[in-house]
Parts: sequence; structure tokens; C-alpha cells
Amino acid sequence: MRIKKTAVLAFLALAALLLSGCTFIRIQNVSDVSVRVAVLVPDSGAASTRSVSSGGLVDVFSSHGGRYTVTVVPSEQYRETLLTLQQQISDRLFVERATLTAAEVGQLVQNLNHITDLLAELELPGASCSGNVPDFETAVVVISFDSLNNAWQLSCG
Repeated sequence: MRIKKTAVLAFLALAALLLSGCTFIRIQNVSDVSVRVAVLVPDSGAASTRSVSSGGLVDVFSSHGGRYTVTVVPSEQYRETLLTLQQQISDRLFVERATLTAAEVGQLVQNLNHITDLLAELELPGASCSGNVPDFETAVVVISFDSLNNAWQLSCG
């Protein structure tokens, strides 16, 4: 009797899954580096973050079809490295201010300005694409890195 109840429950769960119109968003990273993405699927009001290794695939489940969006999220490690460099340069300017030459001060200030610009770029929206996926199908998003333009590229299919 207990086995029969378990079988019936398993059958009902499988039927509910099939009837719900489940879909997948498959994210394929064809670049040479890992990337983090935020994925907004049709049945969710909030994006979930996934890491996709170089040459890797990640599938994100949705209980039904509809509009989805995938956005590249800046690397937190890169941001932390920039903030550390910014602090080190600022500290050097303060601690060694009496011994630095004008040329050294100029170079350090130029480096600080460049780091500030890079940090500001991280605040801009990342590369993104959107698409529609029908019920019971899989949409494929291909991520690549354009080293010529130093930018991520996404293709939603």
C-alpha cells in the first residue's frame, strides 16, 4: 500500500511538471575566461546569479516559457583588486609625498584617475540580451569576449 502511494505521488509530480510547460535557459560560455551572469526567467521576479566557466554550460530552469534576460555581472574580484590598487596608490602619495618627484606624482595621479574610470565602468549596466522561449523548449544564450573591443558579447537564441 505504501509503495502504491509513493508511486501515485511520483506520477502526480511528474504530470504536474510536464503540464507546467517547463523550459530551460542554457548559457554557453565560449570565451577563455569564466563569467558571472544574472538570469531573469519568466516565472521569477528576481534574477539569479550563475557562474559559467570557460567553455562551460549552465542550465537555468523555468516552470514555463516567456521572456528571459541574461546580463553579465562584473567580477567582484576585479573590483576588489582595483579598490586595493587605488588605496595603495593613495597611501603612497600621502606617505611618500616629501620624497616623490613631480613626474612620479603625475604618474601616480594618472594611475588613480585611470582606476577611477575603470571603477565607474563597472557601475554601468553589463552586456545583456533578452529573448522569448516557448513552453517545453530550451533557449540557448552564447557568451563570448571580444578582446579587440574589450567587451562581453551575448547572443540570445
